[in-house]
Amino acid sequence: MIVMPDFNLHLCRLLPVLLLTACATAPGTQEAAQPADAASAKAPRSATVETRRDINGEPAAVLKRASSRIKTSKRYKLEDSGKQRIKLSLSADPARYVDCGEVVIPASDGHAAQRFPAAQASHQYLLPIKGRLYGVTRKLQLQAQAEIQLESATAGKTSATVRVDYRLKRSQKAVAEGLAPVESSDELSFRSGENATFPNAPTRCTANGKLEAELLDLLQ
Repeated sequence: MIVMPDFNLHLCRLLPVLLLTACATAPGTQEAAQPADAASAKAPRSATVETRRDINGEPAAVLKRASSRIKTSKRYKLEDSGKQRIKLSLSADPARYVDCGEVVIPASDGHAAQRFPAAQASHQYLLPIKGRLYGVTRKLQLQAQAEIQLESATAGKTSATVRVDYRLKRSQKAVAEGLAPVESSDELSFRSGENATFPNAPTRCTANGKLEAELLDLLQ
């Protein structure tokens, strides 16, 4: 480990890295910086994401039914509705629709190990670093944009395809007695059936398939 002449300067540079590495990592990846054992975690589970389904009814009837349900829903916002296309958006609890693995903070300085799902919208935990105890507030926000395409299939049937663009924003703030707060943030995005890793640390997130299933259910 490189020893910096100014402890506070070293800590200010190191802490954001430790905060970000206290996240889920996929097997075989390396932490962004040492010490690499600031946290370990389980990678997200693989999930089957349904993006296509045959729906009873002609496209026009399916479109009308789905648009009406979306307009009266408190969860979704209808952005556009064309002849055979529906666009909508939503903000939701990330844990409902994505999987980012599990955070594990190892035991240190007499403090017990901690673990929690990395897709939680908000979580507070303690992070001991070099004899100081930091109170960390970690937040995760989800914004999603979805597009549903409708096409005529067999007689009386509509082929529906859904694609969701996910965007996650992660922010963390650490506070310790006698020191200025340290903050860090980063973002990632991915589509249905895909996954992505936050740029500042190897935290991988993927869709769990629930949102795609909910949207296809709206068409039934």
